[in-house]
Amino acid sequence: MLDKTLNIKDKVPIITDKIECTSFTVHLREDGIMHYHVKAVGEFGINDLKEGMYAANEIGRGKKFYNIVTFEDFITVSAEAREFAASEESNQYTIADAFVVKNNALKLVGNFYLTFNKPKVPSKLFTDEDKAIAWLYSLQK
Repeated sequence: MLDKTLNIKDKVPIITDKIECTSFTVHLREDGIMHYHVKAVGEFGINDLKEGMYAANEIGRGKKFYNIVTFEDFITVSAEAREFAASEESNQYTIADAFVVKNNALKLVGNFYLTFNKPKVPSKLFTDEDKAIAWLYSLQK
C-alpha cells in the first residue's frame, strides 16, 4: 500500500478540482497530486502549456504540486513548447513531474525532452501509472 502522507487538499481551499482545457484535463486528485490528462490533439504547443499553468493556478490557488501527466494518444510537442515546459516560469506550480507514456513514440519524445531540455524540476518517464504515483509519493518524504 502506498503512503499518502501529503494531502494538499487539506491545506489548500479548493474552488474547483477539475478544469477542461483545449488540449487536456487538469484534475486535483484526492491524494493531492495534480493530474494532467493530455487529449489526442495532434500537436501540443506553448499556448497549451500556458493554459495548463492557468488551470493549475486556479485549482491550486498558487501552490506547488506533484504532477502526473498521462496521454490519451500520441502527440507531437513543438520545440518552443518543450523549451518552455522545462523552464522555471513553466514550473512555478510544480514540485515534480511523472510522465506516463504507453507507446514507444511518446517514450522517444519524453526521453528527448528529459535529455535535451533538462527540466528545472525532478521529472521522470514511466510506462506504469502506479509506479509513477509511487515515485511521486517517495519524493514527498
